[in-house]
Amino acid sequence: MNNEAKIEDYRSAAKIHRGLGIFYVILVLLFAYLSIESGMWGASVLVGAIGVLHFLAYYGLNNNRGWGSALSGLLAVLLLFGFPIGTILGASILFYMFRVPRKSDNDPLQPVGSGTVD
Repeated sequence: MNNEAKIEDYRSAAKIHRGLGIFYVILVLLFAYLSIESGMWGASVLVGAIGVLHFLAYYGLNNNRGWGSALSGLLAVLLLFGFPIGTILGASILFYMFRVPRKSDNDPLQPVGSGTVD
């Protein structure tokens, strides 16, 4: 897989992180509103921290930073435990992060290194 294709895969994973970051911002606002009366801000802080991590992963992947792919992989593995939706999103991110390179677009089922010797 060439470098441009890998960057496109990283950008696809980054879009998932951006969506999750927006989702967590909405949750923070909801938890903050609900905690006004109860005074329990712990959930808002925790969800906010997770949202910040997803936005950092989005930034790192979108700008082709090495730490972005490491953070993305870590968050994707943690998402796998959030059955069923988190599992689907985590698996999608891991798919984009660690896709097996293909020999050509003409034969998408043949990975690089397999086949006959010319």
